[in-house]
Amino acid sequence: TQTSAELSWLPCNSNYSHAIFLNDEEFDIVKAASYKYQFFNLKPNMVQKVKVLAQPHQMPWQLPLEQREKKEALVEFCTLPAGPPVPPQDVLVQAGPVPGTLQIHWKPPALTSTGTSNGANVTGYAVFAKGQKVAEVMFPTADGAVVEIVRLQSLEAREISVRTLSAQGESEDS
Repeated sequence: TQTSAELSWLPCNSNYSHAIFLNDEEFDIVKAASYKYQFFNLKPNMVQKVKVLAQPHQMPWQLPLEQREKKEALVEFCTLPAGPPVPPQDVLVQAGPVPGTLQIHWKPPALTSTGTSNGANVTGYAVFAKGQKVAEVMFPTADGAVVEIVRLQSLEAREISVRTLSAQGESEDS
């Protein structure tokens, strides 16, 4: 994906644990009998170099000669580019907190711990009527906005939509 990857391998010996290296730095250790690893919080559109190094439980000089060489596998891959963010869901329109306003509610898309949706850095939300922006909230976890009814009446709008805003562009309409 844009920010994650799954790695799996066939071990040279099922009793070996494995060191996982990401971009030439030791990243984690996988215990014996496990042959999968999941990476999270990777950067979108970046080349990643992964090395899996088998770690025998004996010192190399204690192993038979044919098992003394390093058992490792290397792979390079590129994470996907950041895509448009996921649109908000479950949009609901209700009477606003003061006369002449509407309260627009939505469920924001699920965000990673770094505030991304589909690899895009979410910055806020925009409410649209007939293709025109009528409100904007610049907060990644916002779940609503207030719109003056006059703004919608001037457009003769009967429907509204909400889009997720990000540094990489807008989502589709909700």
